Amino acid sequence: MRKIIRTKSFVNQLKNWEEYKITSVEELEHYIKKLRAITEYIIEISDLKSYPFKKVNYRNSKGINYFIYQQHIVFFKLEPTELTLLYFVAAKSVKQKLQ
Repeated sequence: MRKIIRTKSFVNQLKNWEEYKITSVEELEHYIKKLRAITEYIIEISDLKSYPFKKVNYRNSKGINYFIYQQHIVFFKLEPTELTLLYFVAAKSVKQKLQ
């Protein structure tokens, strides 16, 4: 199993999403449910030796991969001993540009 590392920008983006998203009890439950699903997916990726995730195809983003969960995109870098969570984006527009 790889060590999972969260960058400051990943943590800050999660906090921003939390502040924006949670306006009621139902939204809090929805937030927790999505965050759990994303976390389980990250753990699954870190356990596998190879995984068919998508690679970012920009010039200055070598080795950066991503996966999409509903309208949420997680960018990460996968190395033999660690998985570094780089960015978290909750946006439809980014999803459309990446596909």
